[in-house]
Parts: sequence; C-alpha cells; structure tokens
Amino acid sequence: MQIVFFRSKRWVLNAVFSLIFASVSFAATVTSRITPTDIKKGDTIGYEITIGYSLPTKLVSIPPKTLFDALSPDITLQDFKFNKVKDNNNYTVTLYYELNPVRVGDYTIPDHTVIFSQNKVLNKKSLAGQQFQVTEGLLQDDIVDVPMDDDLMDLLSDNDDEDEEMMGFTDKPDSQFKDYWDSHFIGQVSTLFQKGSTRQKSAYLLRLRYEEKVSFLSAVIEGDAYHTNLDNTYTLSNGGSNDDIKVKKKTEDVLMREAYIKTNVGDKAVLSVGSQIIVWGQSDVFSPIDFFLPYQLDDRGFSINKADNRKPQKMIKLDAYPIKNMVLTGYYMPKFTPSDFINQDLNRLEDGMRLTIPKKSQKAVRLLYQPEWFTIGFTYLDGVSPWGLYKKGSVIQEYDDRYNANLDLWTMADMKMKAIEISKPIGNTAIKLEAAQFKDLYNPDGFEYTQSILEWLYRNNNKKSYIPRKITLLGTAIDGHYDWGILNFYVAYPLITYDSKYDSLLKLENKDEEEIPLFGLHVGKYLGQDKKMILGGYAGMVSLSFGAAIYYTYEFLESWRIGIGIDYVMNFSDETSRPENKDDNNEYELSIVPAVNVAISRRF
Repeated sequence: MQIVFFRSKRWVLNAVFSLIFASVSFAATVTSRITPTDIKKGDTIGYEITIGYSLPTKLVSIPPKTLFDALSPDITLQDFKFNKVKDNNNYTVTLYYELNPVRVGDYTIPDHTVIFSQNKVLNKKSLAGQQFQVTEGLLQDDIVDVPMDDDLMDLLSDNDDEDEEMMGFTDKPDSQFKDYWDSHFIGQVSTLFQKGSTRQKSAYLLRLRYEEKVSFLSAVIEGDAYHTNLDNTYTLSNGGSNDDIKVKKKTEDVLMREAYIKTNVGDKAVLSVGSQIIVWGQSDVFSPIDFFLPYQLDDRGFSINKADNRKPQKMIKLDAYPIKNMVLTGYYMPKFTPSDFINQDLNRLEDGMRLTIPKKSQKAVRLLYQPEWFTIGFTYLDGVSPWGLYKKGSVIQEYDDRYNANLDLWTMADMKMKAIEISKPIGNTAIKLEAAQFKDLYNPDGFEYTQSILEWLYRNNNKKSYIPRKITLLGTAIDGHYDWGILNFYVAYPLITYDSKYDSLLKLENKDEEEIPLFGLHVGKYLGQDKKMILGGYAGMVSLSFGAAIYYTYEFLESWRIGIGIDYVMNFSDETSRPENKDDNNEYELSIVPAVNVAISRRF
C-alpha cells in the first residue's frame, strides 16, 4: 500500500471542492466482464472495462497496468489494449487487459476505480473485484512476450477536445522504456521497523523479478537485496538480570531466489531447469506437506506468504498434462541446500558441533487432479528432512561396565515422505485436509543418555546411538475470501510411532515423547467498500512465529501499502542472533514481550 503524496496544492483544493459541492450530475457509466467463463491454466484471460460518458464530463483516471500486481506471479499481465470512440459529444472507452494464469486456484481481481471530472469536481465509480477460477490445463506461454501498448495515462492525454490537465493524475514517461519495464519486470521495495523492550529491528528489502521469452525458451530471474539491523536483549534461562546480553547485529546480503529457463516439451509438458522455489499443499497458512520443504531462516523473519519463506533449490522440473484437469510433476534436485541458519548459526550455538548434510539427490513426484468440484493430490519425496536433525554416533563400553555415547556430529536425516491432500470449495470457502508421513532418526532421551539407555543401545541396537521413528502429520484447514474479509484457520497434529521392538527402550526414557498440536487463526476485516483497508489479527503458529498480533493495513495509489501492528510472538528467526550457551542447562533466551511494528511497501 502506498503513502499518499499530493502532487500539487491545486489537487488538494479540487478534492476539498468536490466534497463541498457534490451536487454536480455526471453522465457516465462503467461496466466490466471476464472472458472466458471456463478458464484453464495457460489460457488467455480477458478482462474488459467499458466506460461511457458525455461532455462536459471528462475522463480523468483509469485503472493502471499495476492493477494485477497483487495476483503476480500466479496471474501475469501479458498485454493491454486501449480504444476510444467519439460520437458527437459521447465517448466510449474500452480497456482490455490480457492476463495469463500460471497456477490453478481461485482469484479475485482487486477493486479499482474510474475517475471522472466535471467543472473541476471529481466523481469516482468503483468496480468491485470479480472472482474467477483457474483449473488445470496445458501451460502454453506463461512469460510475457508481447510489449504492451503506450502507458495508460499517456494514451489518455490524446483526448481530442479534452484539453483539461489531468489534475495531477498523469506523468508522461519515456513510453518505450516503460513499456519494456512493465512487460518484463515486477518489483517491490519495503521497510519494517519493530520496537519492543527486548527486541528491536529495522529492515529494508528490494525484490526484483525479470521475465523474458526468446523463441521457444522462457527465462525467469528473481533476486533480493536486503539489509537488517537487530538489537536484542537475551537472558539466561537460569540466570539473573546481571547476565543479560545485548546483541546488535547487522546483515546485508543479495540473494538469488530464482534463476531458471523453461520450454514446452511437445504439446503436453513444460520443462524447467535452474534454481526454483516450490510450494506444496492446499492450506494458505500452514500445510503439513509444504512444511517439509526447505525454509530460508534468517534475520528477516517470516512472511504469511509461504513462497516468501522458501530456500531455493537447484532442480529439473517437468510438468506434464496427460488429461484434462490433471498435472503430473516430477522433480530432480542434485543437491539439498539448507538455510544459512542450519549451515552457520547452528554450529555456532552448539559449541562448534560439526554438521553433516547428506550428499544425496532429492527426487519427488506430485500428482494433482482438479475437476470442477474438488481437488485431490498425491506427493512422494525421497530427500532430506529440513527439521530432522539427530546426533550421529555410537555407544562404547568403558571400564567397570560403564557406557558412553560418542556423539560428535549433527546429521540431517534422510527422509521418504508420502502425502495426500484434498480441497473442497463451498462457495467462497474451501475446506482442506492433508496428511504427510515420513521416517527419520531419533536420539532417545534427547541426547541425555542414562546408563540404562546406553546399555540397551549397546546390546540391542548394534551400538548405534539413534533409532528410527515414523511421524505422521495430520492437518485440516478452512480458507475463505469473502466480501467482508479473509479467514484462515488450521489445526495440525503430529503422531509419532516406533517399531514395537523399541518399546522396552522407550520405557527407560525420563520423559514422554511430546506430541504438541499446532494451530493458527487469521481473520482480516475489510474497512470500506473499496477493500483497501484491513483490520485483522492472528493467533497461534503462523509462518514459524508463535503468538498473537493485531494489525491494520491501508492500500492506496494502487501500489503502496502501509501497515501498523502490535504483536506478542516468539520468532524462530531470533535464533540466528542468539548468543552461545554458557552450558547445557543455562541457555540464553529472548523474552517474549509486546512489540510495535510499522511497515511500508510499494510494488512496481
């Protein structure tokens, strides 16, 4: 959302004038429609706005080409056409936005406004966002390949008898450069300021995405440049206030999020090669299936958008469309790339413990079938668990029948995951079910081995310090987008099981295995018919942060957004700046305290 900037005092006076003298009668009509009614992934969507008006009414502003930025990258603007016909004192303007859907799902065109003027008085006609659904189909050209026509405001400046200045709404840029930029680049700049008694943060982000098509190849490059300043106060869990440590940390980095090429293979498949981000699962906020994809854990924190939290992986991906409404995707990743936290900060926090990352490729197959009334999917992944860390080692026998565990390595566990997902839309609400099951390795009693456990492992487990276990993560979610606002709710529950031959070992543990349910609730209420303002809140675990928050956001000038919030949360990303532990029983912790957040962003 944007911050409001008035381009001239004259604009302000005209706006005030229009509020006082609102009795002017405007002869103007605005209608819109979406074609076709049955939209498949890869089809061309036409969004048409027809504007009719008669002199002395004049057209001042129309929806910009950035109108559809909020739907990117799922929906991309491929072309724009502007046509104006004059019949005596009557004008008919037709705006045609050509859109290209690259992902299936339910979408809503953002609310937008057409502005007229008469005798320097403004009149706004708002268009409520229309909803449409994209189902599976062959992806043809999902990268912009046709330069757009002249800038909207530039076209409007050629308006025959309408010689009135556009009242501060128009700028006339270099059309050739702007057309190329608009058709190939998508960008975002944002800032965040956070203030609490024990944690403070300032962050700045520039994200730029470039899309190009040459002959039969399409290319995508997306990168981030960010800067963060942290000022946190950590307290020892068993210590006094004199042991508090203030940590100031500055991070600057440039990250390549995506860099890949893609091409059609025949008429029923698309091949993509390069660094890519993948998002799985049906739930908007938390998905048991998506949870096992690599996260990017760093000082920036997390976004409610799942794709923002992903660690890119180098891969070869093939999307095949064997029948209508079905997509079969295969993935091959030569190497698993964990987050920087796993590579750097974990070793620092664990007193120099070395980390072993399995040198194995990852392979996955995913099948989605989406007829009109439901979605069902199946996923199989043979790879590495981003969360399944265990200490690799062996148990040795010492003198006097004493045993010891030789643990010198952290190791990321191999993982074979099977999953199923179902989504059923009911009006504007979707009910979703997911289940993911995988196996990993576990150190009994959390590495705090008693002599009885060590002896059992020595005699019955081939001297290995770890045992296998099976984890099933079940989840259900409700996601809804309504005229009044947004609703997201989920509950997920882990079930941990072991082979029966380990029953006698598990009885020796000092604690029971913890199976803690996860939940999250997010509600946002639109304030006003234009849906530019949202008052909302969330509670539970949202994007690897646990707690509660309330927020207010305001979007204006089509591309700016400002948000203000108060949160009381624990951010897992705070681990990246936590000091090293003094000992195993006295760790540094960051107290959970209320914090005020202010964020400003702009899409371009």
